[in-house]
Amino acid sequence: MCQFFSANSNGKGKTIFFKVEDIANEMAKGNPESYDWNSHTSIAHFHGIKAREEDKWNKWEYDVDKKVLKVDTLVGDDDRKKVQKAIEDYLKDKDVVYLRNLYNYNSGNGNSGYSNSGYSNSGNSNSGYYNSGNRNSGYRNSGYRNSGNRNSGNGNSGNYNSGYRNSGNGNSGSFIGHFCSKEKYFLFNKPCTKEQAEEIYSIDWYHFDLNLWVNESKMTAQEKKDNPTYKTTGGYLKTISYKEAWAKMPKEEIDKIKKLKNFDKKVFEEITGIK
Repeated sequence: MCQFFSANSNGKGKTIFFKVEDIANEMAKGNPESYDWNSHTSIAHFHGIKAREEDKWNKWEYDVDKKVLKVDTLVGDDDRKKVQKAIEDYLKDKDVVYLRNLYNYNSGNGNSGYSNSGYSNSGNSNSGYYNSGNRNSGYRNSGYRNSGNRNSGNGNSGNYNSGYRNSGNGNSGSFIGHFCSKEKYFLFNKPCTKEQAEEIYSIDWYHFDLNLWVNESKMTAQEKKDNPTYKTTGGYLKTISYKEAWAKMPKEEIDKIKKLKNFDKKVFEEITGIK
């Protein structure tokens, strides 16, 4: 049974498993391969060992509390002594409670705060991925009590909102509406059709990210001082400004925005800070 802490070996002492930095890098990409950090198959696949080659590797489970190595599958020479040493050398001086949460998804991955569910969340009671702030539900949100995806600000409901208390998608500023009997669509503060408004979904928003994972090797001395947990996590989650996130958008995606109905460069600059 795959559990924390899982590892594979080649029968000669070579031991492979997911390291904290491996998990951080994969989650920064959205874990496109859907790896399970405790899965022997995922471990093998991540290290380039696939199909029948995987069957040539021993599988192990290490009890971190009892410091006991148990065999899951032994297909080659018994190299448990070397495997146990490799695992214990890696776990030495690391925060075991944090690692258990990281590998078992108990508190999410790379979380700072409490009651987080998801990956790389910073703050309290967040659900989703790459959230910064408190009580966010969704993905890549920065702010407080947001529901939806990639919102910046506080109390937003919907997707891609910047500002406060927005309801809907792609809003900037503050929007409040009650008891409305008709749907109205706006782009750049002017009316448009539903179809025109939905053109915003043709834009690749993957590049717009308010939360970035910074590996330990690229951290400054000040960042290490401000984020001491980097010693355990192998890096930290950096929240950048809305303007900085927009600056990372590729030119071709910016060109798509310019082609939206009612495009207004002044409104665009007011919202993004980009001319």
